[in-house]
Parts: sequence; structure tokens; C-alpha cells
Amino acid sequence: MSTTQRSVPLAWLIDLGQDLRFAWRSLVKDRAFAVIAILALSLGIGANTALFTVVSNVLLQPLPFPAPNDIVAILLREDGPSGRLIPFSFPDFRDVRAEQRWFTEVGA
Repeated sequence: MSTTQRSVPLAWLIDLGQDLRFAWRSLVKDRAFAVIAILALSLGIGANTALFTVVSNVLLQPLPFPAPNDIVAILLREDGPSGRLIPFSFPDFRDVRAEQRWFTEVGA
């Protein structure tokens, strides 16, 4: 570029226009590359959108309950030396829900 063209206000718009025209000509000339590039970009944009949606809803938004700080998890621990955690079965859940006296609600 010459110095007179660089002194034009907003010369970056001229450069951007030239770059876009060159990119368009390159994509039209090699259509297989254009299809692969468009598919890769759309896959990347879609994956980022899905990931941000999950992160936003799970980590950034507050829980949709009146007092989210009061939520607790009830776990079963296996008897014996291992003491590993075991999952609740649905009959166990019904028993806990029927017999509990300390919680406002029990959900699964």
C-alpha cells in the first residue's frame, strides 16, 4: 500500500473489502475446500453454542428453587469396612420420603 492510501480515514475498511473479495474468489475457485471449511465452521459454532448453553444453565444461573442454599443430598453408605456410597433404589426413595420428618420436601 502506498502512503497516500494509508492516510485515508478508515483505510482498514478498504483493506477489509479487498480481503473479503479475495476470500470469496478463493472459495469459489476450490468448492471442495469451501464445503469443508463451511462444515468445520458450522460444527465449531454449534458445539460452542451448545457447550455455553449447558455451562450457563448449570453453573452460572441460580437453581430454580426458593432457597437453593438449603438443598441437601441424602446418600446411603454401605455397611462394612469399605463404606462406599451406594445409589438409592426407588423403593428406598419412597421409604425416605414417607418416613422423613426434617425436610420440607424430598425429591429424586
